[in-house]
Amino acid sequence: MKRNLLSLLACGVAAFCCSPAVNAYDFESNGLYYNVESGTNNVAVTFKDTKYNSYSGDVVVPSTVTNNGTTYTVTVLGKYSFRNCAGLTSCTLPETLKEIQMGSFSKCNALTKLVLPNSVETIGNLAIQDNPNLKELILGTGIKTIGTGAFMGDVALTNIDIPKGVTELSSNVFANCIGLTKIDIPAGVIKINGGAFAGCVALLNINVAAENNSYKSVDGVLYTKDMTILAVYPGGRTASEYTVPEGVKELGFKAFSQRCITVSGAEFYDTSLKNIKLPSTLEVLGNSCFQHLKALESIEIPSNVNSVGNQTFAQCTAIKSIVLPDAVTKIDLSAFSGCTALKEVTIGSGLKTIAASAFKGDAALTTVNCSAIEPPVCKDSSFDTTVSAAVLVVPAASVDAYKEAVSWKKFGTIKASAGAGIGSVDMDASVETSEIYNLNGVRIGELQQGLNIIRMSDGTVRKVMVK
Repeated sequence: MKRNLLSLLACGVAAFCCSPAVNAYDFESNGLYYNVESGTNNVAVTFKDTKYNSYSGDVVVPSTVTNNGTTYTVTVLGKYSFRNCAGLTSCTLPETLKEIQMGSFSKCNALTKLVLPNSVETIGNLAIQDNPNLKELILGTGIKTIGTGAFMGDVALTNIDIPKGVTELSSNVFANCIGLTKIDIPAGVIKINGGAFAGCVALLNINVAAENNSYKSVDGVLYTKDMTILAVYPGGRTASEYTVPEGVKELGFKAFSQRCITVSGAEFYDTSLKNIKLPSTLEVLGNSCFQHLKALESIEIPSNVNSVGNQTFAQCTAIKSIVLPDAVTKIDLSAFSGCTALKEVTIGSGLKTIAASAFKGDAALTTVNCSAIEPPVCKDSSFDTTVSAAVLVVPAASVDAYKEAVSWKKFGTIKASAGAGIGSVDMDASVETSEIYNLNGVRIGELQQGLNIIRMSDGTVRKVMVK
């Protein structure tokens, strides 16, 4: 009995393994494959199998299709329906279509023109991406939602009209569209996500409808309506210098970052900006806001900035020195990684933490000046191993603490900065004591007998002797 049972199980497994693969579609009609939308008389166009590349030539999608006596309305292009269709030369779509889902027209190398009917309301993530010869894309007037990276890598596009019903531009929606020279933002757009135009290295102007209540264009540069955030500096500009106006408080995600990798693997960069002048009102440097600006040589960070975000200056290979004000408390992940010409860094007294790989790959770094009395908390990878040949200059009372601290102790030389001498206990009444440290760099609650290191409310550091 046991042997017979095992034999039956083995046969069952063999039969299962040898059974034909389940089709990716419910039915086929006139060379097109469809899935029935559950509980409806609607269908979605789909692919034949997971090899994709199901269609070629000039394809006409009908508005209705009949199968086994039932007539269905075509309302959706399903996920990856035309993915990798290298021979697809054109696709005519019906006015019944409502949605174009993820990856529908991804990597259709021969497609040169695509017209979306006015009935389409939703374009999914990566829906029409990486089509290297798509020169003309006409979006229907009914579109309301465009997904993340929807047109990313469509390198032949030079212009596109965004429908008036669109309220949000998703992340990377036009990323790496290296042929785009201008963009017109309609009045209804209330949100533009970071990286929407990243890698658009030919983009000269971003124009915004005067009626738009969320954004405005100043000489082709995109700002929020209240001028507190610089959202995007067009990547096709050839000027070597740009001045961010006073009143701006934040640089958005990838605001100036224009690196692009095309579908063929070639890389393009914005190489013009050598100097960016920042306003005194600036408080926030958005993640990656200067990343890959390979010509950037100098920049002065305003005193109100309190952190340096992820990859903010990563791969800025021309910058030689950087000064961080006392207000900066955090240097985030890979903030200065790959800055191969960076020789000197000056860190203010307020720094508390440095994230992993913050200065990774900065082989030219020879001097770091850090005014923080208590060594900022670091990861072991915060500094490259090449700092074993560099000099770290810190407050005299903190030398020993830095020599014991993670990552800081990698520096080949750790020495005291030139002190201001022993200060008087009498101080300016308008300036208050912020923090007190002993000679070992340990924070204490009150003055103790002997030499105390005091950080004042104005950012200065003083030495006070108590007898």
